Amino acid sequence: VVAYIISRAAEGLDFAHRKRSLDGNPLKLVHRDVSPQNILVSFEGEVKVVDFGIAKAEQRATETQAGVLKGKFAYMAPEQVRGVEVDHRSDIFALGIVLHELLTGTKLFRGQSDLSVLEKVRSPDIPAIRDAVPNAPPEFDLVLRRALATEPSKRFSDAHEMAEALQPLMIDNNRIVGTRSAAEYMRALYADEVEALLSGEAAWMAVPEPPVESNQPVASTVLLSGPGLGPQEELDPAKTLKVPALSE
Repeated sequence: VVAYIISRAAEGLDFAHRKRSLDGNPLKLVHRDVSPQNILVSFEGEVKVVDFGIAKAEQRATETQAGVLKGKFAYMAPEQVRGVEVDHRSDIFALGIVLHELLTGTKLFRGQSDLSVLEKVRSPDIPAIRDAVPNAPPEFDLVLRRALATEPSKRFSDAHEMAEALQPLMIDNNRIVGTRSAAEYMRALYADEVEALLSGEAAWMAVPEPPVESNQPVASTVLLSGPGLGPQEELDPAKTLKVPALSE
């Protein structure tokens, strides 16, 4: 399930990274705030990357003020902390942090202050995942080693490549863990919330429609064209139009 969530999040980021402007030029969008709070899993097992509020596009008119760091310190890439140019590979590093924390259940970069956290991010020392989770499949170490490489050039070339590297880890007892499996997992974790949601939907569906009042306006006939009609003259059906009642 962890591999599934991060793989789908990587696909979402890759979609954003590849976006183009209306004239066809690459936007070179960078999320810059990939973190657990911004990766949502629905009760249907869908994974969504949200909150592009501080995303940076190369063509954006406004530039970040010098010396200002945007994003959560514990989920930044080393180049963000160093103040050098960032690209889509910074998001890959942040997603690698989320993957590491999902597997271990603990934060990767911790410190007594923001400054100490930034120092650890600037020169990261990433422990092998098998040291923290002995039964973790060794393939996770391979993915994490590339995603969390200090130098961007040694990371996955794009988020789609990271998503593909995680796909073999989505196989469990000859069963591919996908949307349906994630939905089952979520509904088991949040059984009470799902029950409340379904009860609310059932109650909404059970609300009867308001009764139709007997004095509803009826359709009327309007003359489309022609001279004035005498009292004995019949209407030409081709020149009349039935107007629906107002309630329709």
